[in-house]
Amino acid sequence: MKKSYIYKGQIYSSEKEVRNAIFADRRLAFMEEPENDKRAFWRALGVEYVEEKEDESLEFLKEQKLYELERAFSRWRNGGAYIYSSLGGVKIDADQRAMIDVSGLAALDKSAVFMDAENQPHQLTAEQIKILRREIVEGGNFSYQQKWDLRNQIKSAETKEELEKIELVFLPYTAKGAK
Repeated sequence: MKKSYIYKGQIYSSEKEVRNAIFADRRLAFMEEPENDKRAFWRALGVEYVEEKEDESLEFLKEQKLYELERAFSRWRNGGAYIYSSLGGVKIDADQRAMIDVSGLAALDKSAVFMDAENQPHQLTAEQIKILRREIVEGGNFSYQQKWDLRNQIKSAETKEELEKIELVFLPYTAKGAK
């Protein structure tokens, strides 16, 4: 039997790993898992406990792949996303932090120096900053579309081999007019 523990979207393969994650997250220590009624024990701690035969079902593998997709998407949107802007084809950070920063500049409605993803400064007009903000939003929508496409591919996979071929990669958005 293969055991899996799913806590906050993360899959752990051992009791020790999930125990450490819960302690790191909530500073909670608790007794060892019981021999009986393990699902109820873990459910009370916010963990989904799964036992699978070594030859895992396609449905279980799909669920694992969907959790992996969520993690990959979160990493992309929270710190890896970038776009190529129509403002000279420059590579621009497009994660959530970048959106906050650019929205702040747009709210000022005046020219400003903007640092691209390569830490190169660009003097932008208020109008160019608004264009950049719109392009970052478009990049976010493009990322979500990729996520939904990958999700549909995962759900419609008919074999384990087909499922394994699905790469969880997010591509940057290229704004119209970018070179």
